[in-house]
Amino acid sequence: MDKPGSVVAYSNYGTAMAAYIVELQSGQPFNKYVNEHIFKPLNMKETSIHPSQHDNLNVLKKRNEIQGYTTSLKLIPKNRAYISLYPAGAAIGTAEDAAKFLAALMPVDHSNLLFTNKETLDEMLSTSLYYDGTSTPRIAHGFFEVEYWVPVLEHAGSTAGFTSKFVFDPESNFGFVVMTNQSNEMAYNIGLVQKVFGSSFSTNSVTSESGGYYLPARRVVSGFTKAYSMLSLQKYTTFDLSNFANAVERNGTVEKVSMSYNDFLPISNLTIYLIKASFIALAVAILLSLRAIIGYFIRLSKYKLKNWERPGTGFDKYHIAINIASLAFILNTILLFMRALGFAPYSSLRIHLILNLLYVILAVAYLVLMFYKLLKRSYSNKQKAVYIMSGMSAFLFAAFIMGWDLYF
Repeated sequence: MDKPGSVVAYSNYGTAMAAYIVELQSGQPFNKYVNEHIFKPLNMKETSIHPSQHDNLNVLKKRNEIQGYTTSLKLIPKNRAYISLYPAGAAIGTAEDAAKFLAALMPVDHSNLLFTNKETLDEMLSTSLYYDGTSTPRIAHGFFEVEYWVPVLEHAGSTAGFTSKFVFDPESNFGFVVMTNQSNEMAYNIGLVQKVFGSSFSTNSVTSESGGYYLPARRVVSGFTKAYSMLSLQKYTTFDLSNFANAVERNGTVEKVSMSYNDFLPISNLTIYLIKASFIALAVAILLSLRAIIGYFIRLSKYKLKNWERPGTGFDKYHIAINIASLAFILNTILLFMRALGFAPYSSLRIHLILNLLYVILAVAYLVLMFYKLLKRSYSNKQKAVYIMSGMSAFLFAAFIMGWDLYF
């Protein structure tokens, strides 16, 4: 979707790829390589990066005992989430062990426990990427360079119920680790860092009138999870854009704005209109299906109460079936996203995607049959309107599935 090197987008895929390269080069499983070359030399006995911690049963036991909470202090019952892109989110250990790792990045003497040559450590902590068109450091080989009152290197992360951050200043050999059992925790992971290192305040000079909607570069552009990107859609004024660390302008328009961890790209007004139109269409389709089902069962109840013979056209069963299938699609998709948010593996989600694809096939079949019946048989205007509205809702649902990739 973007040329390599053109945007910054924090990515768990990149972490998984890096680990895979380590496995190919070393001939070892990633967790064994880390144990041998990092945890063992640093005496990090209470840390594991095994997917299920079965290489360190004490860590496994302790992990099963801890609890995670929301920012409103509510217990998260199922706080053990496995991110399928191993080893993202896989390291589990104590604050003491994390401090050992951080100290190894800032050796106070000539000892170097992580690398054979100190030059390797120096290179790892050196700037590998600058903000576009500037000499302002941005990334140092996986650490983000942030200008508080002093420049620091940091890296943060979170899983279901837990948030942490490494922050250190190699020049003064000072740093600390924040570890909390709270999802999206801010008071310590951001507030404590600012108490120690000062506020981070970055501005740039945006000269063009480029207020509008922006999306982070870290997003999925195909597959059902691309819908999650819309949760990050944000409208910024020109003043808002000036508060980003950097902006790239060309021919009077902003091409992207940047913060440490991510770039943000402008979204065209046409795209915004199409997004809004798709959800309006979804709402209309839901209302049409609900109206059809409720109306059908009201009429059915009336006929039964009055002992009337229920008039049938032979097409009613298809009409009601497609509307029930439409509501089943809604429930299936809600369940799909709920499970995906719980880090369910893709293999277990595939059934939901297959069901959505089957709905598209049913919708096409209904539309073909409906047009055939309307041409070949005589129905009342009311019946025609009911069947056509069901066809409209089926078409809108199918278009929504295809447009938002809810089938793969």
